[in-house]
Amino acid sequence: MPEISELLRLKERAERDSRKASEAQGALKEVLRTLKNKYGVESVKESKKLLERLEKEAEQTGAEFAKAVQRYEREYRDALGQTRQEGEETEPSGDDE
Repeated sequence: MPEISELLRLKERAERDSRKASEAQGALKEVLRTLKNKYGVESVKESKKLLERLEKEAEQTGAEFAKAVQRYEREYRDALGQTRQEGEETEPSGDDE
């Protein structure tokens, strides 16, 4: 038969675990409330779908931006090179001090 000290230890452990579960449940409710208010999603499942969509959009936007930069550099390569050369010539050399 278990001793009283063992039973008390088990009771304390059960109470601690119950508190942790309640805290986790409260945190989850707060996260779900935030997701609903900020992003209009009602569940974790919906939020995962939204996250996937947003990540895909971000990836596409990044790719489009990279292409636009390449196109810009290709179209204005000569002008950019001249500007850099001019800028290099007009920079102070540090010998004035």
